[in-house]
Parts: sequence; C-alpha cells; structure tokens
Amino acid sequence: MTVSCPDVEKEGSSASRFAKKHPVLIAAPGAGLGHLVRAWAISSELSKLGIGARVVTHSTYAHGLSRLTGCAIDFIPASRWKQAISSYCEKAKPDLVVLDTFPWGIRGEWAHAVAHRSQIILLARRLNVSAYLHAAGMQWYASSPVPQHVIVSEPLSLDYRGLLEASACRLDVLPGRIRLVLDDLPWRKPPGLVKRLLQKPTWLVVHSGPAEEVGRLLALARDDMKGCGDGQIIAIVPEEARFPGVLTFQFFPAALLYPYAHRVVTAAGYNCIAETAPWREKHLGMPFSRRYDEQEERFREARTDSDADRENGVYQTARHIASLL
Repeated sequence: MTVSCPDVEKEGSSASRFAKKHPVLIAAPGAGLGHLVRAWAISSELSKLGIGARVVTHSTYAHGLSRLTGCAIDFIPASRWKQAISSYCEKAKPDLVVLDTFPWGIRGEWAHAVAHRSQIILLARRLNVSAYLHAAGMQWYASSPVPQHVIVSEPLSLDYRGLLEASACRLDVLPGRIRLVLDDLPWRKPPGLVKRLLQKPTWLVVHSGPAEEVGRLLALARDDMKGCGDGQIIAIVPEEARFPGVLTFQFFPAALLYPYAHRVVTAAGYNCIAETAPWREKHLGMPFSRRYDEQEERFREARTDSDADRENGVYQTARHIASLL
C-alpha cells in the first residue's frame, strides 16, 4: 500500500538554472536517500537564515524529493558525475561549496578546487578512509590540501580525526547529528497509517536498502517480539515489496511515525541513528556492511552514550555555513 513516496525521474535540471539566489552548493553524491536527505535538512535550515542553497546529487530520488519538498536539487548521473561536476560548478558559480562526507568528493572530483583554496566546507562523518582513498586513487599526506573548514557531524575514528588535525583543518564539532526538523514539514501524517500503528504494539521496520537486508531487520523484529504478547510488524520501504505476514507501506519521512511505534527497527546508517536519537530507548539497530561507512562503530557509540545526539546539529551547521559567506 502506497501512502506517500517521492516520484523518481532519471533526467535532471541543468546548472544554468542555478540562480544567484543560491550562493551555497551542497554536493551530496550517493545513490540512496541518506546524503540527499541530510543536504535537504541543511538547505531548509539555511533558508530560515535567508540563504539559498542548491543540492547536486546522483541519487535517483533527486527530482521526486525536489517536487515533494521544494528544495532546489540538480541531478547528474553517476556515470557522468566526475566528468560533469567541474563544468556544472563553473556555470553555477556558488560562493561556497559544502562537500558531504568525502574530503575531495566521492571520486576525487573536487581535488583541484580544494588545492586552489576555493571556499569549500567538508561535512565530515564516519568514513572508511582506506577504502575511500583506494577507490579515488589518492593518498593522504600531512601536506595534502584538504578543506580548511571541517564540520564534524558525528564522532570520527581516531585515525580519521588524526589525519584532519595533521592537515591543520579547523574542526567545528556539532552537538549532535544532523536530522530533519520534523515540525517544519508541511505534510500531515496519514491518519489511516497512524491508526494501524496504534491498534496494537508495532515493531516499525524502516529501510531503504535491498530486500535481503529488509528481511534481516524483519527477523530482528520478530525475535524481539517473542514473549511480548500481541504485536504487529509494519515495514516502511521505498518501493513496493511483499514479505509474508508483514504490512508494507511507503511513507516519507518515516521519522514522523516513530512516536507511534513500540519499537523502531533500522540499520545503523548516519540518518537512521540521527533520526532515532529522540527515541533511543525503543530503537533496535542492525549495522550493515558498507563500502565507505562504518555502521558497526556508529551503532556501538550510539548505544554506549545514551545522552548523545539528542540535539539536532542542523542548526549549528547552518550557522557555520552562514558565517563563511
């Protein structure tokens, strides 16, 4: 059953439509929703400060999310990302660029701009640095030029933080991870779905990954349900899927439903951990293996520090960006 889901297109708008009213460009590569939603959260907060921001991504959710939210998002296919981003930026002429996660871009595409001291901010989260450098064909020396201003959006590994400090970056550490300000969202929670959640204790499984991973999260939910009496499992997934005995819906963003769930079952990606922070006591997480991410370490840190991450880091992020314009 579909409740709400962004429409998806494969073609995007061009950088020629990037007006001067958007002095900030947020580069958020990534095929899924994670980088894109984080960029949208920052863009929304910047707009409250009177600062326009545009997002460029190769996520297939780009134009669906743009239509749903009104956020200015441009799409460049992953196959052309490294070759096209330079000319895109030349046309866009932003006053400031925010790189999400990757110090020189996901494929090293921003290395030249960083080397020439362009106005670039790195939004740093946990990163498997070795895997990233290998994929980008790069090495990191103390003398390597990196963005001089780094916003640390979650605890980093000692190795990664050490590299940044050795490169003489200015590190501004957020008080919590970045997440959407749910009270700002213009759409309502569907009453029918909320009613279902309240009928009996609900284990809400939320995942935008492959069906095999959804299945593992469902198994975690079923195991947790044992001995708890009457209960139900509802899955929120981005595409129509069928799992025996499980009600499956599409709804975005799922965090609007978390207050009504008995348990919230997710992976341990950045956004999952950030969005479940206010409901940490009812969150069940399962780290998955990712090429560049460190979900296991993030999940362990979140479980051992129950008071961490209660504050939304998006407010301070927007103020940091504004201070550099």
